[in-house]
Amino acid sequence: MSIVSRRYLRNESWKLYRDKEYGNLSTSVEAYYSLLYSGYSKVTDEPMLRAKDYIQSKGGIGKVTSTLTRVILAATGQSKWPLSISSIPLEVLLFPAYFPINYFEFSGYSRVHLTPMLIMADRRFSISTANAPNLSDLLETRIESDGTLYSYAISTILMMLALLALDYDQQHPLIV
Repeated sequence: MSIVSRRYLRNESWKLYRDKEYGNLSTSVEAYYSLLYSGYSKVTDEPMLRAKDYIQSKGGIGKVTSTLTRVILAATGQSKWPLSISSIPLEVLLFPAYFPINYFEFSGYSRVHLTPMLIMADRRFSISTANAPNLSDLLETRIESDGTLYSYAISTILMMLALLALDYDQQHPLIV
């Protein structure tokens, strides 16, 4: 986690790209959440208090625009499922090849992320642990609560959560 904490900017945020001058709300929420969840930082640590102020100044987690960030927040019980995912019927995966929307014409990279997200959203799945920080203080009351960096590591996490949504045991070999 020291890499995450080292990427922290003086303006109390994290940026998405190195050449950006200012922080990014979605990236800042992800970093804040991961540092708290891991136990590396505490909500009372001065940098975390400043990061919280930054996140709230940008409208809170309701203003997060990254779909992956919003999915992780929903899958871990921090917010509602985003309509951008939950409104897509799972049956879209079964459309025939001649249909105007052919799931198998999507890039493999897209499919490995979208499939578990669709499964979890269809089940309105969320899971929490005793270590999960509560981000409800980052929700702005005037903003709807349902309102990353891309890597294959996130697709692994998403698929594990999707398997849990499909009632796989937490100790199943595909998950452990």
